Amino acid sequence: MIVFNAEGEEHALRIARKEIGQKLRNIPLKILNIVVHEKSEEGYGQE
Repeated sequence: MIVFNAEGEEHALRIARKEIGQKLRNIPLKILNIVVHEKSEEGYGQE
């Protein structure tokens, strides 16, 4: 899942958990990986 406009990794994590958790109720979620993409002049690009 790509999270835009997060203030940091922890904020993005909370946003993703909330969005996914609302759809998958009663299923425990575990974070596997976080990748931070820097914004380029053309938009969001590769790492």
